[in-house]
Amino acid sequence: MSGTPPVPDFTGHWKQVKNENADGYLKTMGAPFVLRRVVVPVMGKSTDIVKQAGDLQVVTTINVKGAWTRKYIIGQEVAQKNAEGDDTVATCWWDNDEKEFPGKMIHKSKMVGGKRGVSESWRWFDGGLMVIKSIVFLKKEKVAWMLWYFESIEPVRNENFLSAKKKLKQITREQKLIAEITEKQTEEMKEAMKEMSTIQQAFIVEMLSKK
Repeated sequence: MSGTPPVPDFTGHWKQVKNENADGYLKTMGAPFVLRRVVVPVMGKSTDIVKQAGDLQVVTTINVKGAWTRKYIIGQEVAQKNAEGDDTVATCWWDNDEKEFPGKMIHKSKMVGGKRGVSESWRWFDGGLMVIKSIVFLKKEKVAWMLWYFESIEPVRNENFLSAKKKLKQITREQKLIAEITEKQTEEMKEAMKEMSTIQQAFIVEMLSKK
């Protein structure tokens, strides 16, 4: 007998390994082909750090723009700025009845108040990967969407069972690993953007902030 899927714990460090519909996402956003050709490869470089405790979820994304942290609490409205600096109100909830992805317990969040429109982010597990669907509801009923796939770098789990000494070693090891990966990704992104104009670079930074 099937029951309600358990609530997943996304706590951990996650490296993006692939994405889907990045070109279509940018095209719907209004990006011309010449920019999409450069932006799409750069969008494949990001790291997510997630901390989840009960109804609280805190997510930090590291990409070419730097770091962006947002907070979600089930059943509560949270005032915070989105990646573009707009004042928004964020809400979130669990959904295990999404027809597009049957059988999945999905963490859904919504930000209202952004200049581009309402944005949603769905997060769930598919095998060993963490998957995120980014959706932006634009004007004239246009909807931009894409999928991001992340693999665990080194998840932080069962912390309560670690001694203080082991926990310190684990944190130190994770921080070093994250720093190395982030530094490598940053250099790759800088190299990819080197030949672009200031306007093109600004556009790319804005597009990367949409997740």
